[in-house]
Amino acid sequence: MSNLSQKKVILPGGREILLSNEPQSWWTRDGGTGYVDPHLLAPSLDQPRGYMDAVELAELTESVRERGVRQSIDVAPLSHTPWGRVAPEHKSRPFIIVSGHRRQASALNAPVGAVPIKVTIYENDVDFFFDASLLNGPRAGLTYIEEGREIVRLRAKGMTEGKIAGGLGKSKAYVQGRVNLTKLHPAIQELLRPDLPPRRQLPVTVAAGLGSVAAPTMDELEEAHALFKGDIRSVRDSRLVPKMALDDAGTEELRSVLRRFELQKILLAVILHRGLKASRATEFILERKLQLEASHGNLGKKTDRFEPRKRKEILERLVAEVTKSTVIDWTPNEFRRIFENSESDEMEHFRRSFHEGATILSDIEALLKKIRDESVKGSNVTKLIKRS
Repeated sequence: MSNLSQKKVILPGGREILLSNEPQSWWTRDGGTGYVDPHLLAPSLDQPRGYMDAVELAELTESVRERGVRQSIDVAPLSHTPWGRVAPEHKSRPFIIVSGHRRQASALNAPVGAVPIKVTIYENDVDFFFDASLLNGPRAGLTYIEEGREIVRLRAKGMTEGKIAGGLGKSKAYVQGRVNLTKLHPAIQELLRPDLPPRRQLPVTVAAGLGSVAAPTMDELEEAHALFKGDIRSVRDSRLVPKMALDDAGTEELRSVLRRFELQKILLAVILHRGLKASRATEFILERKLQLEASHGNLGKKTDRFEPRKRKEILERLVAEVTKSTVIDWTPNEFRRIFENSESDEMEHFRRSFHEGATILSDIEALLKKIRDESVKGSNVTKLIKRS
């Protein structure tokens, strides 16, 4: 290699290295390692990361400025990766990044004149995307939605959930849960954004449960809307308000997706309005799923919890907990003594909680009355038919 084809670069810390201005044999050798100019690396348009935290990127840039890139960036020769997609202005670059987009971005921002790379030659696109999407997922810090989308893409390429789970070191249930996140209404997906305050983020287990709910019929959707109207009234975000007037245009598949989205919004309204913890929210979603499955004729999936007798026992216990509680025997003066030193905010919290509970019980009572009246009416019609 002549001196004219070399460039001297001093890394942070004072180490001096020589970079080649011309392609080298190790650039296209599987397992080849060395330093290159970060401008020679082309970001993949199919990289799983769609979100880069600005604060984290700034911190990484500062670290790279002081110490350089310490961990090799995984790349593949663009000439040996026909399925690799890069921006038009990057097509002349010799490498496509498999994993390490943040490290390259930080090196360019620092700026640092050289970065370490490791070359891999891939035989097919599935192995390439598997490495890019999943095996480096924990290091890349993918969001839940990004991970789910990558799993969907790999499944579309013929990779089984078992292999994907094995590559992640996770269970099949974990993989399916991430896939379910991709089936959520976009406004609900927004509640999983990592930059949201923790108190506003939707637990991923609850989100996965919502994504697993099947599309209801229009009648089932109307019933859910009527049953949980009190909870729906509490929704303030217009994007999350359940709608009943769905557009009849489009294919049945599209209408099915829209009904599923609306049911997700209804269930989310209940969870948020009632302040259900993650475990109770997941159980609530499961109960609704079981009800839908039973109504669709999937009787083999029913559990004891959904059997009418079990449900009636739950209703009886609910009523007993209220009517047999010692609270109903407390006098007004006792209530005054309990809250005599309380702030108005605390008083309002208790008042609102009891109001919400009363609304729920009232809605159930109204529904039971409606069912009873329909049953009586149907029974009378049957009697008239028999008499005639």
